Amino acid sequence: MKVSKVLRCRWLTAVGLLVLLGRWPAGASGGESRGEGTQTPAFRTAAVTRGDLVVTVSATGTLEPEEVVDVGAQVAGRIERFGPDPRGQTDPRYKDKPIDYCSPVEEGSVLAQIDPTVYAAQVEAARAGCRRVEAELAQAKAKVDLAEAQWRRTQELAKTKAVSTADLDAANAEREGARASLAVAEASLAQSKAALNLAELNHSYTTIRSPIKGVVIDRRVNVGQTVVASLNAPSLFLIAKDLKHMQVWASVNEADIGQIRAGQPAQFTVGAFPGKLFQGKVEQVRLNAQMTQNVVTYTVVVTAQNPDGKLVPYLTANVQFEVDRRKDVLRVPNAALRWRPLPEWIAPDTAKKTPRAQERSRLWVRDGKSVSPIDVQVGASDGRLTEVSGSEVKEGLEVIIGVDVAAAQSGQTSKTALQRALESMGTNTLLVLPGAASSGGVTIGSGAQSTLTPQDAEEIARQCPAVSDVAPIVRARSQVIYGDRNWVPMSIQGTTADFLAVRDWEITQGRVFSERDVRNAAKVCVLGRTLARELLQDTSPVGEDVRIQGVVFRVIGVLGRKGANVMGMDQDDIVLAPWTTIKYHLSSAPADAPRPAQATTVDQILVKAVSTAKIPEATDQIRKLLRQRHRIAAGAPDDFNIRDMTELGKAVKAAMPPRAR
Repeated sequence: MKVSKVLRCRWLTAVGLLVLLGRWPAGASGGESRGEGTQTPAFRTAAVTRGDLVVTVSATGTLEPEEVVDVGAQVAGRIERFGPDPRGQTDPRYKDKPIDYCSPVEEGSVLAQIDPTVYAAQVEAARAGCRRVEAELAQAKAKVDLAEAQWRRTQELAKTKAVSTADLDAANAEREGARASLAVAEASLAQSKAALNLAELNHSYTTIRSPIKGVVIDRRVNVGQTVVASLNAPSLFLIAKDLKHMQVWASVNEADIGQIRAGQPAQFTVGAFPGKLFQGKVEQVRLNAQMTQNVVTYTVVVTAQNPDGKLVPYLTANVQFEVDRRKDVLRVPNAALRWRPLPEWIAPDTAKKTPRAQERSRLWVRDGKSVSPIDVQVGASDGRLTEVSGSEVKEGLEVIIGVDVAAAQSGQTSKTALQRALESMGTNTLLVLPGAASSGGVTIGSGAQSTLTPQDAEEIARQCPAVSDVAPIVRARSQVIYGDRNWVPMSIQGTTADFLAVRDWEITQGRVFSERDVRNAAKVCVLGRTLARELLQDTSPVGEDVRIQGVVFRVIGVLGRKGANVMGMDQDDIVLAPWTTIKYHLSSAPADAPRPAQATTVDQILVKAVSTAKIPEATDQIRKLLRQRHRIAAGAPDDFNIRDMTELGKAVKAAMPPRAR
């Protein structure tokens, strides 16, 4: 029993490595024989189902408060103190605590106090000025009264000819002058009152109050700091209004913006709450487009409710806009449309049923010991399921989505098929993975943070004589866009030109990227046959531009055809680019980080030994070199894992059921 379990683990480990490499080739299948050296494998199938299908457009955005107010200072001075935290009225933890980050505030709450001494003195000076002008006004009124009385007496005397006309004119002039002086005094009083109001207003500005009800999300000053108000008011606090209502500002590619409209349902997730789906609605499609690296994007505002306060500002949100909903349609897994059989598996009478140009619109079903195609019309897709229709498609129909590797445990895999699989992978190929080797099962790496660097690959090529070719690998997963068409390839790999030598792959159109392209992180790529056909159909892709995560790549070459492996995985559904380009532009490193800081690790290293006989020597050289480079002490385990085809072949042969040997 224990021996059986050990053999099972060794078998699954071998199979796991084949799957990881994506290189279990055609002919490595199991099943009933259709001829010498030819096997029909056991297939994995899925049923055609009926139901609803939701078509979405994906975008990335940032959570923003519905309204943000930047509270500034209108006067200059030293910050004397902050206002009390309102939470202190109900929570003892905040008693006697000042306003700080995350403090809830009401409209009019005191946020900070600027030293009011100077402004209080200005108020007193303005009040004194008002009192002086009021006294001058009273004096002017008295002069007016005196001038009026003198004017009346002079008029009475003029009637009796007791005064001359000149005396009458002088009295009138004195009266008018007194009136003018009164008007001046009244204006001076109004001016003094205005100066007093201004001084009192400036004095009131020394107390910074919240203009809205909200939450302090940023405090930008400290007690004792001097703020200077000039043409731009200095920013003191950033207050978000009511975080129960949030917005997502999503950047939507120009190719998708035509499908977005106000009122459209949207869903989004955030990394802080994995697995939780938040609902929203498109509020606005902004027309101020932005261009980054020749890619045009538009900002779409999505509103969302946040009653429990889980969502906080500035989280990154992955948004799905619902652009179409198909009800009660027939659906198949996308894997069924991607799967391709080997030519020898196809029933002879149906081998030429469908032209290659229509391969994407074809499903495969069992036909005795063979498989037969079914032509379908492909409709909408949600990325996992695709709508199909056709006269032969019925609900419950079992369609092939891959090959059942587990069938090998029951002895359905032949020695010849396995040998072909190993030979196809390259018997002098080594795979260097980060992390220690697993003790059992299908795990072949520790899953820990990568311990492999691009310099490791360079030194292996330079210092290991038993090695002929070395290629670092950086992996990515994303949608590739060309015009209004898009496709998610099985693999996006960043590497060097030596990858083709290790994999025994050729370029049939254009060229592969050069060492200079790798050094400069050039935005160039090479497409596999399947991806080129899906995006550009019958047009040559060389010289065209495709977009990956908003980054524009120039297509410079097309790979030769590899075909599907026995797992049903299409090896031609691939993008190759310089590993530096993938690392700098498609990895999670900050865009503004220095490039040496971004490119510190690679996901794995592919190595080709000079010959099969040199594999042990190459393995030993690589192990000694990496232990020295990684400064691993004597007796300590490796922090890397080297897999070679000789070891794998022995494991497979030992694990095979006796009748399959």
